[in-house]
Parts: sequence; structure tokens; C-alpha cells
Amino acid sequence: MSDLDHSKRVNDADGHPVGNAGRREDRVYTREKLKASTRVRGPIFPPVRNCPKGRLMFEGSRILRVGLVIGLAATLAGCAPKEPGPGGGVAPQGNGQFIGRVTFSLGSLVAEGDVALGNLDAVVTLTAGGVPLVTCTSPGGNQAPGQNPPRVSGSDSQTVERSFTKNGRSPFVLEADAQTALSAKRLGCPNNNWKASIDFVFWDRAVLTLTNSATGAMLEKRVFACVTQRDPDSVSCTEL
Repeated sequence: MSDLDHSKRVNDADGHPVGNAGRREDRVYTREKLKASTRVRGPIFPPVRNCPKGRLMFEGSRILRVGLVIGLAATLAGCAPKEPGPGGGVAPQGNGQFIGRVTFSLGSLVAEGDVALGNLDAVVTLTAGGVPLVTCTSPGGNQAPGQNPPRVSGSDSQTVERSFTKNGRSPFVLEADAQTALSAKRLGCPNNNWKASIDFVFWDRAVLTLTNSATGAMLEKRVFACVTQRDPDSVSCTEL
């Protein structure tokens, strides 16, 4: 039994025994104190807000201020002008570059395309290589195919001037003829008394370069892998 005198019970206005008021109040006080002691005074982390582009910024913390600074810097960076990609556009002032698609065809190996010059003149050069088909002709006029001829190469260059630019583009057309100083025997003929002629080339590689015509500095280089077919004749080149 408690030390409280249960014989002296007086009810208050709400019907609760006054004699036990101390005990009831103790219980209420203890319960409220327990709630207060275990109540979370605030979130462990500051509230999170959803922000554009998946960023999270935290209120009431340094992360909010850092996020604002980073966001401002990203916005300013996004407003900066961008250099055009290989697919098109005008080159930045003082620079030159290939723009759009380069197409290849056969004559020997022909490359056609456009460059953006900016404020300079440039030289476009095509260099290509492949395996030739050789016909050997004897002094008596007999013909035979050359046996195991080596690879041959060809090149062509064109100066592109900014005065011939239209809508930011300057066109070029280049044709790389197979040139070789190899002897008839080296090209697969029986001996050097025979005459060797290159009838066709299976082009398998092409390189385009763009250089500053005033300084010779390289502005851009493109390398292509080519597949050449015979009868019907065709060529297809893919940039590496």
C-alpha cells in the first residue's frame, strides 16, 4: 500500500480523486517528461527540397549556399558560346575545320566536302592508299596481270580561300591518283622490259588534313577506312 491516505479521497471538479492528485499528476508529469525527453527536436538533416537537374539543396546549411554558387556557375557556363561540332556550323574566328559530311567516289579516289575557315586561308590535302590491279604488257604486245603488286598511294591538295566562302562554307574537291616510282618488275611484271600500268586501286585508307596556308600549322585531321569494290565499281569510307 502507498503512504497516501486512501481514506481521504476528495474528488475535484472533473471527478478525479484529490487524494490521489499527487500520484496522478506525477504520472502525467512523468509521461510528458518522457515524451519531451524522447521528442526529436528537429530533423537530423535539414529539410530537403527538390531542385532542377536532380540537385539537392539543404535548408539552413552551407550546402544550400554552395549549391547556389555551383548552380550560378553552371548557368553562366551554359550561356558561353560553344564551338561547332564536325556536323556543321561556322568555325570560331581564327580557326578552320571540316564541317558536314565528306563524300568519296571513284575516278581514282575523289573526296568532296566543305570547310569553315574563320579569318584565314587553308590548304586541304587528301592522302590515300590501297592495293592496285596491274596490267603488264610485253614488248611484243602481249598482256598479263601483275603478280602480287605492292601497295600504292596517291595524294592531292587544294588551297581554300575565305574569299570563296558562302554561308560560312568553302567547298573542296580532291582526287588522289595512284602515283608510284616502282619498276615494272616491282609491280609484278616478268621483267623491266615489260610496261606496267595501274588499271584500278582497291582503296582502303584515306586521310584528310586541313592546314593554315600562311603558317603550315595543322588545323584538323580526319582518318577514314575505305572498302572498294570492283564490277560494279564503288567505294565507301567510314571515319575512324
